[in-house]
Amino acid sequence: MDQCGHRDFELADHELTNEFGKFISKSEKNDLNLKKDSEPISLPYFMKSEETWLAYRDNYCYGETYGLGQASMRYQVFWSCMTRMTKNRLAELKNPKDW
Repeated sequence: MDQCGHRDFELADHELTNEFGKFISKSEKNDLNLKKDSEPISLPYFMKSEETWLAYRDNYCYGETYGLGQASMRYQVFWSCMTRMTKNRLAELKNPKDW
């Protein structure tokens, strides 16, 4: 079960990485127009927020998992949390209008 949970996370993380690349490409194009108009560009802020989000996800899932104490399902809970949060972030990136 632990390995299946880890595999599910890796699949979700791979999909998030691909979507992140698409989002960066769109942001770069948008930033070119912003830069022409002497407006602040968004990509540096987005990159910093994504780095912070990754740390938040990891720390949140460690906290949720270790809060169980010495539970036998610790790794299942951890990978389930990582997968759930990664899929939620993926949905956000796919629908930035929902931000």
